[in-house]
Amino acid sequence: MADPNKSIILIGPTGSGKSTVASILHSKLNYPLIELDELKKNYHNDFALDQTEATRLRESNFEEMLKFLEPFSAYSVERALSENAYGVFDLGASYSVFEDELLNQKIQDLLKGYPYVVMLIPSKDIERSIQVLLERGYDNSEGYQNMAVWERIARKFVDSSNNQKIAKKIIYTDKLSPEEVSNQILEMIKA
Repeated sequence: MADPNKSIILIGPTGSGKSTVASILHSKLNYPLIELDELKKNYHNDFALDQTEATRLRESNFEEMLKFLEPFSAYSVERALSENAYGVFDLGASYSVFEDELLNQKIQDLLKGYPYVVMLIPSKDIERSIQVLLERGYDNSEGYQNMAVWERIARKFVDSSNNQKIAKKIIYTDKLSPEEVSNQILEMIKA
C-alpha cells in the first residue's frame, strides 16, 4: 500500500498538465513516477478486459469506451496504490471521474487518507477551463472522433464534482507554468 504521506496524486481533466507536473515532481523529489495510462497496459490481462470490444468502441464511440472502461479504471487506481510504496501518481482524467456513482465512491474511499491529492484545472470558471483545454489541443491520436466529442469529454471532466470531493488542494493552472504548479505542490508538502 502506498504511504499516504510520501505520495502525491494528481487528478484533473485531460490537458490540465498532470503528466508534465508529475514528471517535474518526480525529478525534484526523486520519487517513482506512476502513470496510470502506462500501467493500464500491464493491467489489462489481469482484468480479463474484452480487448476487441474496447478497440471497437475506441474507433466508433470514444465516450462509450470511457464508460465501458470505468470498472477497469477504478481497479487500476486500487492496484497502483497497493503495488507502489510511494510516488508521484499521475491519474489520467478517466481514473477519478465515473458515471457510476459506486465507482466514484470507491475512488473517494481509496484516496480519503492521502493528504496530497491535487487537482489541476485551468480556472475556477468552468467555461474558461473548457476554453483553455480546447486551446491546449484537440488531439485526434487519443481517439476523439471530432472536436465536438472532445469538448463533451472535457466538459464531463471539468463539470464532475468527484474531483472536488477527493482533492485536498486545487491549483488553477491557466496563468501558471508547470514549474510554478510544481513549486506550489512542493510548498504544500513542506507545510
